Amino acid sequence: MTKQKRTDAQRIAKLEREIRKLKAAQAAPFVPESDAEYRDRVHQMRERAANNFQFRPEILREMTRACGDDDLRDLVAASHRPQGPSQGGVPSSSMISNVHPGGGMAGNGTGWRTAAPLGPPTGNQLRGSPRRRTRPA
Repeated sequence: MTKQKRTDAQRIAKLEREIRKLKAAQAAPFVPESDAEYRDRVHQMRERAANNFQFRPEILREMTRACGDDDLRDLVAASHRPQGPSQGGVPSSSMISNVHPGGGMAGNGTGWRTAAPLGPPTGNQLRGSPRRRTRPA
């Protein structure tokens, strides 16, 4: 009987070691990420993909041959120019002011127009009552 107890104890010890190994090999439990974390992770992934993009050398050579130095300087200058109604803070004569011709009333040169009444469009009137439609004979 002691021999049987020993073999049972060895089997139990072996099984417990296997269980410990299996538990250690298990993946961590799933923890859902917040929307902000997901957006940040996807943004970083897309940034890495965009930064790793490279043209093949023959295509780069063809592009540099097609675009001259003057064109490149113009493109760089245009990309650094301020955009919007005021060019560098200098007001122009076409700049929008606070003066409303006609007192700001609708349709008086302000860009607004008088409201049209709601209803069916012209030329789309129903013949007869909409509840009582007759079939063509």
